Amino acid sequence: MPSQRSKTLNYILSAALAAILLYFSFRNVQWGDFMSALRHCNWWFVVLAMVFGALSFWLRGWRWRLLLHSLDSTTSTLSCADGVYIGNVASMVIPRSGDVVRCFYVTARSAVGVDGKKKASFDKVFGTVVLERAWDIFFLGVVFLGMVAFMWNRIASFFMDLVPSGGRGVSWVLILLALAGVLFIVMSYVLRDKSKVMGKIWSFIYGIWEGVLSAVRMDGKWLFLLQTVLIWGCFWLQAACILWSLQGIDPSHLDPALGGAIASLGSLGMDDAFLIMMAGSFSGLVPVPGGFGAYHYVVSLALTSLYGVPQDIGILFATLSHESQTLMQIVAGGVAYVIETLRKKN
Repeated sequence: MPSQRSKTLNYILSAALAAILLYFSFRNVQWGDFMSALRHCNWWFVVLAMVFGALSFWLRGWRWRLLLHSLDSTTSTLSCADGVYIGNVASMVIPRSGDVVRCFYVTARSAVGVDGKKKASFDKVFGTVVLERAWDIFFLGVVFLGMVAFMWNRIASFFMDLVPSGGRGVSWVLILLALAGVLFIVMSYVLRDKSKVMGKIWSFIYGIWEGVLSAVRMDGKWLFLLQTVLIWGCFWLQAACILWSLQGIDPSHLDPALGGAIASLGSLGMDDAFLIMMAGSFSGLVPVPGGFGAYHYVVSLALTSLYGVPQDIGILFATLSHESQTLMQIVAGGVAYVIETLRKKN
């Protein structure tokens, strides 16, 4: 019972955090201008962003199937993709539950071995998800470091807005944070046998490293890497499509001030969409249901900090991007559920 109370409390806290972030994201929005811009955006590009979103999750299912092949070669890409789609819907209700749900989904459909047990048991399937997530964290980290190294002049303002001092000494802040991170990893290793907390932290860090090495050593590692690049390419194109949808608004249909702000987006291109995509990716670290609030706050802040885009436009971009992908995930999850129901009947 205490465990159930703890889960309930965690959910209430995550939902409260989402509500707070949504409040701070939308508190200064002029709703008349917001709705006017929403009506006049190019919705074909929004639909295209949803298509790329659905494709990214199908690619994730295809990549996952590569990891599951050694456990049960009969596992299909369709089952893996359906598991991912259904898991996404679960995560909208309970944060971080999607991975567990998709593991149960695939395990239930695994073939039975000669020993009478599932070939892909839940613990083994969950191990492949840990490997997959470890690689994604590593890949995201590498891309982020590359972005800092080659685009620092463009992204410095975003980090300055995150520093309470108003940006003074932001480079030193980042250097100190990096050193603190290294020191923390070293401490977790040294104290792993003396502290349960440090032991768990070290196990998590070591698990990421083991996951990266496993992906590098596995058969089909080049296909795995290609699938990862394609997944992130879809995320990039999602951000670009939402940007194009706003660039397609005719400023003459809007209030002059808002029309001028929309027109300022005309100079943004694919490299800018990449930066916005990266900002949105890091919002996933905040444990809120479905990314609500965290994505809106981080992405609108990024647009304001990097390009001086007014709050109304920043939150418009974040809303179009997040809510279109949320709708896509609900529809895709519903279709996957129907497909599964029909397969059971047959």
